[in-house]
Amino acid sequence: TKTEDNYRKVTNYFTAQKIGFYTYQLKSSKGLQVVLKGIESDVTPEEITEALKEKGFYAKSVFNIKNRNRQPQPLFKIELEPENKPPRKNEVHPIYKLQLLLHRRITVEEPHKRNAPVQCTNCQEYGHTRSYCTLRPVCVVCGDLHDSKQCQINKENACEKKCNNCGGNHTANYRGCPIYKELKIRLHKRMNTARAHQGTATLIPSETNPEVIFSKAASFAPWPTFNTNKTTFANVLKSGMTPPTQNSRTPHEVHTKLDTQQNYHPAAQQETKTEAMMQALQQSMMEFMTFMKTTIQDMMPTWNANGVSQRKLELAQFLHEKHIDVMLLSETHLTSKYNFQIRDYHFYGTNHPDGKAHGGTAILIRNRMKHHFYKEFAENHLQATSINIQLDDNTLLTLAAVYCPPRFTVLEAQFLDFFQALGPHFIAAGDYNAKHTHWGSRLVNPKGKQLYKTIIKATNKLDHVSPGSPTYWPSDLNKLPDLIDFAVTKNISRSLVKAECLPDLSSDHSPVLIHLRRYAENVKPPTRLTSSKTNWLRYKKYISSHIELSPKLNTESDIESCTCALQSILTAAALTATPKITNNTINSKKTNVQIEQLVHVKRRLRREWQSSRSPTAKQKLKVATRKLANALKQEEDDDQRRYIEQLTPTGTKQKSLWRAHSTLRPPTETVLPIRNSSGGWARSDEDRANTFAAHLQNVFTPNQATSTFALPSYPVNRHQQHTPIVFRPKEITKIIKDNLSPKKSPGCDLITPEMIIQLPHSAVRYITKLFNAITKLGYFPQRWKMMKIIMIPKPGKNHTVASSYRPISLLSCISKLFEKCLLIRLNQHLIYHNIIPAHQFGFRESHGTIEQVNRITTEIRTAFEYREYCTAVFLDVSQAFDKVWLDGLMFKIKTSLPESTHKLLKSYLYDRKFAVRCNTATSTVHTIEAGVPQGSVLGPTLYLIYTADIPTNSRLTVSTFADDTAILSRSRSPIQATAQLALYLIDIEKWLSDWRIKVNEQKCKHVTFTLNRQDCPPLLLNSIPLPKADEVTYLGVHLDRRLTWRRHIEAKKTQLKLKANNLHWLINSGSPLSLDHKVLLYNSILKPIWT
Repeated sequence: TKTEDNYRKVTNYFTAQKIGFYTYQLKSSKGLQVVLKGIESDVTPEEITEALKEKGFYAKSVFNIKNRNRQPQPLFKIELEPENKPPRKNEVHPIYKLQLLLHRRITVEEPHKRNAPVQCTNCQEYGHTRSYCTLRPVCVVCGDLHDSKQCQINKENACEKKCNNCGGNHTANYRGCPIYKELKIRLHKRMNTARAHQGTATLIPSETNPEVIFSKAASFAPWPTFNTNKTTFANVLKSGMTPPTQNSRTPHEVHTKLDTQQNYHPAAQQETKTEAMMQALQQSMMEFMTFMKTTIQDMMPTWNANGVSQRKLELAQFLHEKHIDVMLLSETHLTSKYNFQIRDYHFYGTNHPDGKAHGGTAILIRNRMKHHFYKEFAENHLQATSINIQLDDNTLLTLAAVYCPPRFTVLEAQFLDFFQALGPHFIAAGDYNAKHTHWGSRLVNPKGKQLYKTIIKATNKLDHVSPGSPTYWPSDLNKLPDLIDFAVTKNISRSLVKAECLPDLSSDHSPVLIHLRRYAENVKPPTRLTSSKTNWLRYKKYISSHIELSPKLNTESDIESCTCALQSILTAAALTATPKITNNTINSKKTNVQIEQLVHVKRRLRREWQSSRSPTAKQKLKVATRKLANALKQEEDDDQRRYIEQLTPTGTKQKSLWRAHSTLRPPTETVLPIRNSSGGWARSDEDRANTFAAHLQNVFTPNQATSTFALPSYPVNRHQQHTPIVFRPKEITKIIKDNLSPKKSPGCDLITPEMIIQLPHSAVRYITKLFNAITKLGYFPQRWKMMKIIMIPKPGKNHTVASSYRPISLLSCISKLFEKCLLIRLNQHLIYHNIIPAHQFGFRESHGTIEQVNRITTEIRTAFEYREYCTAVFLDVSQAFDKVWLDGLMFKIKTSLPESTHKLLKSYLYDRKFAVRCNTATSTVHTIEAGVPQGSVLGPTLYLIYTADIPTNSRLTVSTFADDTAILSRSRSPIQATAQLALYLIDIEKWLSDWRIKVNEQKCKHVTFTLNRQDCPPLLLNSIPLPKADEVTYLGVHLDRRLTWRRHIEAKKTQLKLKANNLHWLINSGSPLSLDHKVLLYNSILKPIWT
C-alpha cells in the first residue's frame, strides 16, 4: 500500500476475516524518541510530562529505564507526540537543545539503536514485534501452537525443546540459533555499510542556557568523544550514529502472512558460516568489550553525615540501591569504641584527635575493589582518611575523605602540605567549609581564600570539581544555602570527572555524587577447585578412570612424579565435576516496595523543601525521614527474626546455629601500612607480603650459639628398625574418615580435605602405595614442603610492626594425611620407649591443661598444709617452635628413633619453603632454616622430642606443657627453697645455651606461694634478675600468692559476661530460637567458661 487509507482498509479487512498477519508502525503515528539524562529515578513521569509541556514539548509516553538488576536509573525514555516533529527534513529538533528541566541540568540524546535482530514474542519469528502481530501464538519452548506460558515442558527436559525457526533442540529465543546468528551478521553488514556512507556523526552543539545562574564556575569540560571511523561493534552505541532498521521494507508496506505452520525460512538453509564472518564478529566483540571497559563510571559520593552511626541503616540502603563503589564520609562523630560495619564494604575511619564524638572522616569501599589504606590525618584543623585504588593503567589513585571544622583557620601552607602528602594523583572530596565563587559558592570566606590560592598556583597542578549547586542546607531560615562540599583533584583531567547533587540521605548536607570515567581494578576472587554444587559422583568416576593402579615408585624422582600426577588428577577431576560460576552481577539485597516508596517520597519532599524553604515543607520532610528510618529498622528486625527462626544445629552453611555464633567476632581493624627493613612504609599488598616474608625469614633462623657446645658424632642408634613402616588401605581410609575435617583450608595445591574424603577406593590404594614408597626410600616430596603463610594481627599490639602479626601456615592436605598416618606409628614408639618425660603434658593423649594445673595447685596446697614456702619460676621461651635448631633436633631424633624414620624426618625438615600471601598478592619464595613446620601435624611432637632431655631434679617439681614451663621448690625456709631453685636454674641455663633455646627473662615470672607475709629471695637467670609478681597466669588459670582464686573468678565472670552479651541476640527471652537450642548454646559455649 502507498497511502494510510489503503493501509487501514487492508488491516481492517484482515482483522474482520480473522486472517493472521504482522505489520509495522506507520511513520505518521511515530513520535520522536529521545533519552533524557540527569533526573533522578524517583521523579514521576507525570512531573516530567508536565515540565516538558511548560517548555512546549508534548510527551506521548515517559518511562524510567532500568538496568539488568531491575534497578531504576537516572534515565528516562520519552516519545513525543507526532506533531512535535520538526517542520523540515533533517532539521535538529529543539528538544536536543534543552539543558534545564525541573531545576536540574539535563542532556537529551538519541536512544541507542538495536544491535540485534528483533524477534516477535508471539509467533517467535524475526523482523517484527508482538505489538503489531496477530498470528497464532507459537510456544518459545516446544514450538507448538499454544502460548508459551501454557507449556508443560520442564526446564530440565532439554531433549523435548524445539526451535520454531530452525527445528533445533533449543528454545526459539536461543542466541546460539543458526538463524539468529545469520540475521545478526546481515544486520551488522548493513549497519557498517550505512556507517561508511554516513561518515563521522555530528554532535549537536550545546548552547549556553541563561537559566543556569547559580554559578559561572560550575561548568565542566565536555566528556571525551571516541573515534567513530572504525567500523566496530562498539560504534553502534555512540552518540549520533543512526544505523538502518532491521528490515529493508518501507513502513507503509503491509506484509501479510496466512496463518500456516510452514517453518520455512531462507536463513535456515545457510548454517555454514565463513571463517571471515566469524573473525569479523569476534573482532567486533573484542573492540566492544574494550570500549565498555574504558567507559565504566565508578560512582563515588561524598557526604557530610553529621553523625553516621544514627544514619547507618539509611546509608546502607543508599549504598546497595545505587551500587556505590566508594563512599567518602565527613563529620562521622565516631570514636574508637564504636565498631562501624556495612555488608559488602570495607571501612576506614579517622576520628577526631581528642577522641570525642565529633568531626572525623571515613571511607567505605566495596570489597571487590582492589585497594589499600594510605594515610590518615588527624589534626584539629583537618581530618582526612585516604586509600589507594589501582586503575586500569596501573596508576595509583588516592581517594581522600576530608573534613575541615569551621572554627579553625587553615593556611595556604597547611593546605599545600596536606595535598602534597596525598601523592601525584588524587581526588580529595568532602566538607571543606571553604567558600569561594571560583567553585560556585555565594560568597568568599577566609578559608576559601586560602584554598583558592593553593588551587590556582600552576606549580601545584591542582583543580576542583564542584556540583555547581548548594550542598549545605541550614535549618535556620535566616541562613542561606551554599556550596561547601566539593573535590580537589591533582593530575585528573576535567573530562574524566564530574559531580552532581543528590536529594538522598538525611542530614543538612546533600550528597555529592562524583563520576570517575576510569576503570578501577577489582580483587580477583580466590581460586577454588570445588563448591557446594560439585558433583562428587562425577569426581569419583573421573579419578577412577584416570588414575594409574600400578605406579612406578622405585626412586625419589618417581615419588615426585607420582605426587605431581596425583595432584593433577585430583585438580582435573574437581574442575570437571564443578560447574563454572559465570554470574558477574553485584549481589544486592532486594528492597521492599514500601521502603522504595518512602525513599521516593522523602526525596520529593526534600526537593520541595530546598526549593521553598518553608517550615511546612520542613516538617513534612522530618515526618517522611522518621517514617523511613522506622521502616528500615523494622525490616532489619524482621530479617534477623526470620534468620534466627531457621537456625538448627545440623543445618546447612547458611542455616547453621554454630555458624551464626562464629560470626560474632571482634571489631574489624583497619589494615595499616607496616614498616619495612629500610624504615619506609609498605602499603600495597605486594609490599606488605614481601615485608612480612623478610621478617619471617629472620624468624625462621636458629638462635646464635652462646656456648662452646658442639654436637658429638652420631651414636649407634638403640632403636634400629630393619623394615620400614608399611601402611594399609584400611588404615588410611579410617584416618581419612575419623581425623580429616572438611572445613580446613587447603594449601598451595588447592586440594581440600573434602576432596580427599570423597576419593574412590582406587585413589586410596594409589595413596597407600605412595606413602609406603616415601617411608621405604626415606624421601619426602618437595612439593609438599611448600608452605603458604597468612598473617593475622595480634590483638592489642602495634599493627604497624611486622612482629605484631601471627603467622598461620597452610600446608598440603595430602601431606597432612601422611603426617597423621606417620604420627600414629611415631607415638607408639615414643610411648613404648618412654622418650617423652612424664612432666610433659602438651600434645599427648589423656593429658590436658586441667591435669597440669592440678599438679601445680596440689603441690602448692601441700606446701600450705606443711606451712612451707613454695617458690616458683615460670619461663617464657621466645619463638619456641620457630627457632628449633634443626641439627640439634636431628641429633636427638637419631638417638631416639629408628634409622629409617631418622632418614625420612631429615628429608621432611630440611629445604622447606614458604611464601606469604596478603589478599591477592604473594611474596617471593624463601627457605626455612630453623624451626619445626608451623601448622603441621608432626611439628608439636618433634618439639617434644627436642625438649625431652630438659634437666630435672627430684627435689623440685617440673611442669611443662609444650613450651610453657614451670618449676616449683618447697621448703620451710624461704632461703632453702630459693637455693634449690637457684641451683636448678644454673643447670637449665646451660641446657638452654647448649641447645640454642632463648628465654625472654623480662617476661618470666618469679612467684612465692605462701600463707606468710615473707617473700623468697630473688633469682637470676643468665645473670638477669627475674621479675617478681604476686600472681601469674599459667595455661589460662590465674594463680595468686595465697591461691584464693579471686583474680581467676573475676576474669571468668568478665569473660562469661562478654560472651553472654554476644549471644544475647540468640538466647534472649524474645528470641524466636527454640528453648532446646538455647540450652544447647549454653551447655556448649557458656558453661565451659566457668567449669
